[in-house]
Amino acid sequence: MKLHLLYEDEYILIINKKSGLVVHPGNGNKSMTLSNGLHFYFKNKKIININDNYPFLGHRIDKGTSGLILVSKSEKILNKISKQFWFNKIKRKYITLVWGIFFKKEGTIICNIGRCLKNKTHMNVFPNGCLGKQAITHYKVLETFKYFSLLKCSLETGRTHQIRVHLKYIGHPIFNDKNYGEDKKYKNFLSFKERIFLEKCLKTLKYQALHAYYLEFKHPIYLKNKYLISPIPEKFKFLIKKIKNFCL
Repeated sequence: MKLHLLYEDEYILIINKKSGLVVHPGNGNKSMTLSNGLHFYFKNKKIININDNYPFLGHRIDKGTSGLILVSKSEKILNKISKQFWFNKIKRKYITLVWGIFFKKEGTIICNIGRCLKNKTHMNVFPNGCLGKQAITHYKVLETFKYFSLLKCSLETGRTHQIRVHLKYIGHPIFNDKNYGEDKKYKNFLSFKERIFLEKCLKTLKYQALHAYYLEFKHPIYLKNKYLISPIPEKFKFLIKKIKNFCL
């Protein structure tokens, strides 16, 4: 597996994951995951203390989401990274294209997220706080294109599918998100020409329009703040350009 490494030293590395790549092995994905690829990479480099649980991923992003992932090279380093996540010291920012226009240019979504009671592979919002765990997502509108908005989202917590679930909950699902999908109320306003155009756009981008572009953390050994930025993937960038030109 060809890994897109943005940074590596003797303690950590930063991967720029492509969309469609599963992070951890699981049902239906026993091989060809990011973990498998990293294991092979480190084995070839003859890194000591390698075992079946190696390498140690500090966090994960969804299969269909592209962007930055922090990986440690030992369990000791992983514990230091995990503490930064626990105390909200690691900053993660995303770019996403969503349905609908926002009245406020920025805001915060605070709602518990937990496993859906009817479908355990999906997550759900529990607004009364009786189930799930607290999740906090900040968003800022960067641009609007008639039926769509381009957002920057930052996380205070790291719940499974957090951004996707939160944005659907407030009525702005992510474009081409097959699990937390497009809202019919927006599609009802589309003309025939616009429907045909969007069908072509769906073929341009295979997965949801969500990219983890920014990662900031304190190096677990050198104790210096580091940040990395991953450019928006070309297919995502091309999609934004097409929709922007179409909506002018």
